Amino acid sequence: MDTSTPTNLMDKHQKIISEILRSYRDLMNCVTVNGMDKEKQGDYEAQANKLNYRDPDTMAAAGLRTQRKFDELYESIKELLALTRTIKELWVFGPVDRADEHRKEKEEQIDRDIGEITTLFNKIDANAMRELAEKNGGTWEPQGEAALTSAAPAPTGN
Repeated sequence: MDTSTPTNLMDKHQKIISEILRSYRDLMNCVTVNGMDKEKQGDYEAQANKLNYRDPDTMAAAGLRTQRKFDELYESIKELLALTRTIKELWVFGPVDRADEHRKEKEEQIDRDIGEITTLFNKIDANAMRELAEKNGGTWEPQGEAALTSAAPAPTGN
């Protein structure tokens, strides 16, 4: 299935939702059938049904059927969670390896923007550190990589 197409994901989402609803309905039918009592005259559904739900063999089979229906419901919910995770990943990161003519240019522009922002933050940090040092009667000089790029010019006195 092509997961890059939103309609395919939404179709799959609708299919899983319908499976969950069907599984839940079947599970509720199993549980209510287990409670039928042929001895009770007011229980018309039990009177019409040919199975005796108070019989141990029938109860065991009904229990297995209920467990199977619950497992189907559980698996459908897990599928829905996995699909939701996939949709969120596609929403945040976008489709992986999509064919975009200008992708390389966009990535280079993003790298340039990140470099400029990093330089601006380094200058702000250097100015703040210099002001703090001078306020407390000391001096501050950039260290390491910041010293090589001369992060910020020394401020002039007020």
